[in-house]
Amino acid sequence: MGYKEISLKLPTGYAEDQLKRRIGKLLNIKSFSYRMESKSLDAREKDNIHWLIRVAVSSEELKGTPRPAVPLLEIPYRKKKENVLVVGNGPAGFFSAYVLQKAGFRTTLIDRGAEAPKREAGIKRFERTGVFDPVGNYAFGEGGAGTFSDGKLTSRSKHISQEKRFILDHYIQAGAPEEIAYMAHPHIGSDRLKIIVQRLREQYQRIGGKVYFETFLEDLKVEKKSVVQAITSMGSLNPDRIIIAPGHSSFETYRMLGKRGVFFRTKNFAIGSRVEHLQEVINLAQWGKKKLPGVKAAEYRLTYSRKGNLPVFTFCMCPGGTVVPAT
Repeated sequence: MGYKEISLKLPTGYAEDQLKRRIGKLLNIKSFSYRMESKSLDAREKDNIHWLIRVAVSSEELKGTPRPAVPLLEIPYRKKKENVLVVGNGPAGFFSAYVLQKAGFRTTLIDRGAEAPKREAGIKRFERTGVFDPVGNYAFGEGGAGTFSDGKLTSRSKHISQEKRFILDHYIQAGAPEEIAYMAHPHIGSDRLKIIVQRLREQYQRIGGKVYFETFLEDLKVEKKSVVQAITSMGSLNPDRIIIAPGHSSFETYRMLGKRGVFFRTKNFAIGSRVEHLQEVINLAQWGKKKLPGVKAAEYRLTYSRKGNLPVFTFCMCPGGTVVPAT
């Protein structure tokens, strides 16, 4: 079985049959299988907007070496007797608990917010009536803040290809579209993510992990610079190790950790505002037309820098999204 990776340019509204014909013609083969490696939109020329696609092709008709095995992240099983408490059920907290549980540790995952269905009900009530639910809101609960704010998959860390693949594969297995593995700017969307995080939690529980929602880390008992007890709203716990992944809005937790001698460092931050544009206005600016077959919406980023002034830049965009009062 031979293997080859090739790059193609295809119109935005292409069908799968068209892609297969292009692969067969370019490699002069008839029988093959392929896998999408990457896909991005080239909109630099408005009269020639197209997809840039890279595919990995395997075929008996190709000469050369077989397709190399994709290196996967291996979780070594250690069967530790240690109890690990993980605080925060966002992506960082969840995958910390999940990986440790797979490795044989006894893990407990807590979050001050509610499970996804209760969060959704609290958010809908807040948007309708203005009555705020401290456990069912945008910031806290199952899946973290991203569950109800679009769920973009962004990492600026380098050299984490295996870890990235591990996480994306688990999202896909739980119901995310396969395109998140190869799209240049992937995101899952809150409509899917609120279901996916529940499936991931159930998978974690099936391998022995424990999850407690609406459970707040109130304090830590520290002796000789080591945590010996975690005081929570459901009682005291005595973990051998503790991982705290509190997200961006757990101000009470930050203050408590500061009082207990945990070092913090300052970090530059940006202050921004939310702006709404008509989707067709952005489409016209980027594409020169209101719609483009095969593409949901145009994306864009803007930056501006001038000597003597602080730079201005866009953080993210949500085509078709809703501006929510997440503060």
